[in-house]
Amino acid sequence: MPQFFIDRPIFAWVVALFILLAGLLAIPQLPVAQYPNVAPPKVEIYAVYPGASAQTLDESVVSLIEQELNGADHLLYFESQSSLGSATITATFQPGTNPEMAQVDVQNRLKAVEPRLPQAVTQQGLQVEKVSAGFLLLVTLTSNDGKLDDVALSDYLARNVMNELKRLDGVGKAQLYGAERAMRVWIDPQKLIGFNLTPFESGLITFTGALGSIFMKAVVARVLRRFGYRPVLVYNSVISGGFLAACASFVPGMPYLAMVAILLTGGFFRSLQFTSVNTLAYAEIEPRLMSRATAIVSVAQQLALSTGVAVGALIVEVTLWVKHTQAMSAADFPPAFLVIGALTAASGLIFRRLPADAGAELSGRVSIRPEAADRLS
Repeated sequence: MPQFFIDRPIFAWVVALFILLAGLLAIPQLPVAQYPNVAPPKVEIYAVYPGASAQTLDESVVSLIEQELNGADHLLYFESQSSLGSATITATFQPGTNPEMAQVDVQNRLKAVEPRLPQAVTQQGLQVEKVSAGFLLLVTLTSNDGKLDDVALSDYLARNVMNELKRLDGVGKAQLYGAERAMRVWIDPQKLIGFNLTPFESGLITFTGALGSIFMKAVVARVLRRFGYRPVLVYNSVISGGFLAACASFVPGMPYLAMVAILLTGGFFRSLQFTSVNTLAYAEIEPRLMSRATAIVSVAQQLALSTGVAVGALIVEVTLWVKHTQAMSAADFPPAFLVIGALTAASGLIFRRLPADAGAELSGRVSIRPEAADRLS
């Protein structure tokens, strides 16, 4: 038989090609052996109860949800973990159960139990997600130049990355080991009553100052290009000090529009001062020293703010001592605002020592000779 094909090579090639073609056509029809689906699907319920202890969560939230989960289709078992302010319940279903249908069943049962849960829990919302027994991937984010710290990186992940990961097909849960930037404000009800303010009005005052900072971001580049760093820092010190001193006029019964206008404009100029100082401070720092410089500047700013608060508190205490009283009222704060405003305005003398063309390359403003600028000023 071999000799037959050796003597007829063309015929042998034709037979080989037919065998190859038949194999290619048979590949899609071949059975494929797969591992059985042995990992049971899991559905996780996450509840938040601010300020509640683990025992309170277990009694008022977890136990009610567990009672409602009993009898769910194809449910094998469930387990729960409670900690301060939050609880996690994981329901495990039989292998082969459709995870989508299991999640829908759990959500329907939660709807039935929600009226019996504390209002604080329903306001936060119950998160229901399909999960697996282990992590598929751990992702880290770093800042090569050191300009972003851990808080800034976590905030970036929460706002720009987490939602994209959760939308990927097949991703059941994405967990962030960090948090977004946030601000927590504690309000003393007794002091609010003394100032004739409600919590809403107090929050409005805080929001107004922040809104002025946001408006500043849109125009800071134009202002610096138009006037330059030195004039902006010098004159803005006086303007910012003036608006701080204007806060001394805040008294109970003052029109809210006047307060909002002062705070909004003052927030704008104070933020302009901070932004100008920061950009000018970082301009000549080498990249390899940027991380250390950022830390030093941050500490210096926090120290300056803390010093200002301490000076203001000291002046208030002196005012109370002069009045021979311990009961604080709105009338005790104007001297502190006037002194802080005066110190802020006086800081312009420090910025006046800057070269006339300081930051010219950053702002894009055409630099002039320092001696000519001194004559003009």
